[in-house]
Amino acid sequence: MAANGTTSAAPTRAVSSTARLDDNEAHVAAFWTRYEHLKVQDVMKNLLLEDVITRYENLCLKHAAYVREREGGDGAFAEHRRREEELVGNINQLQFILNRDPFVIVLIDGDSLIFNADFLSAGEEGGKTAACLLHDAVHEWTVANIADISSEFRIAVRVLANVKGLANACVKAGLIRSTDQVEAFARGFMRGNPLFDFIDVGSGKDRAAGKVIDNLKMYLHDYHCRQIILGCSNDNGYTQLLEQYVSDKEALSRITLLEGAPSRKESAGLPYDTAKFAGLFRETKINTFGYAATNGIPHMNEQLRNQRLRNMSIESSATSSEAGLGSWAAVTKSSSGLPFTDLPKSTRPVEPEEKLVLRNIKGQRVDEPLEYDRDEIQRLKKHKLCNQHYVGQGCCHYNAGKADKCPHKHDVTLTPQELYWLRVVARETPCKKGPGCDDTRCIYGHRCPFPKPTEGSNRGATGSCLNGENCRFPREMHTVDPKIVKMTKVTGRF
Repeated sequence: MAANGTTSAAPTRAVSSTARLDDNEAHVAAFWTRYEHLKVQDVMKNLLLEDVITRYENLCLKHAAYVREREGGDGAFAEHRRREEELVGNINQLQFILNRDPFVIVLIDGDSLIFNADFLSAGEEGGKTAACLLHDAVHEWTVANIADISSEFRIAVRVLANVKGLANACVKAGLIRSTDQVEAFARGFMRGNPLFDFIDVGSGKDRAAGKVIDNLKMYLHDYHCRQIILGCSNDNGYTQLLEQYVSDKEALSRITLLEGAPSRKESAGLPYDTAKFAGLFRETKINTFGYAATNGIPHMNEQLRNQRLRNMSIESSATSSEAGLGSWAAVTKSSSGLPFTDLPKSTRPVEPEEKLVLRNIKGQRVDEPLEYDRDEIQRLKKHKLCNQHYVGQGCCHYNAGKADKCPHKHDVTLTPQELYWLRVVARETPCKKGPGCDDTRCIYGHRCPFPKPTEGSNRGATGSCLNGENCRFPREMHTVDPKIVKMTKVTGRF
């Protein structure tokens, strides 16, 4: 190596070459590092992409499965929905059927729960009236006591009775004049309402009760029937039947006992609801141990005496009838025991010009009995005819040419039968002269023609009739003794 320093140049070049070599290797190593890094990143990227794709693929598979399930589920859902709607429709239809035509049935043992005598004695018209009043009473009770019942509910009544036996008992008790009145009442009762029946079950012990019980069992589980109102006696047969349903809450709520005449006490402790329709049924048992005029019904012997007096009137004179009270009393006494069917006909006809003024022992005027047809009487009343013009002494206004001053009609042509009915109508107006009237041409009433009340607070009251305080007849004209002991024969136009 030279002194001028040439010896030192060689090491310098050697170092530089080595340094450059090291730099190139580091640079290449850096590339490889970067390459490896990129390769790792690619791997990570590929892994990421593979993971994303895998997940996406799984989601697609799940979505496809979900779609298939949903499509299949929609069909099942639709089927379930259709089935549900069908069942709901069926339920609604059944509910509609159950709610359609609701009714209340009244079952009455007519041998034990008996209508008041006023209705029975009025015959067919009384039956119609009783049917109307019973319908109104049941309707009012149902509205007040049965919840959620349609306003269009109907009422059916079925009365089962031995009609002949019932009629005979009422006649014996003096409640009616003839057994025909009960039969007429039954007809009127059925005509009063299309759903009301009065059924004759015939004779036989407990026949009516047996049929009532069978009817109750039939209607008890008929869900169109919302309530059974049972009118029966308290005997063992009915009590045993009712005891069977005491533990059945539904049956217990569907039976109501109709109160009537008290009987035995077997059913007193039964937990059934009760109803009472005042004025329709008797509250006491009928008494068949006598037949008298206790209820305003003339005794049969009185009818006999009246008829005999009329038949014998031709043979009597005014003088003898006024003076011979004893003889007429003897006639009355001798005829009182004869049966009505044995009454002999008069051998001499009564002339139409002759008329009798009948009097009782006090000298009070007793109106001659008149037969009547209730329907015809009611029909004539509606025409508002002038009684004085047709059957009296003539209307003073009409005769004076002032017909407009009279509020009644004068221009209706009447048949002889209608003139007779009009006489009955006129009798319902009290005579101003009272029982002392001696006007032989008087057409008005001298004794109240309406029957005495057999039920209620006025039953048996002196001076009272079915009209109560509204009666136009004064008190003294309710107490006129109808027994005839003398008469006055007069002549002239009737």
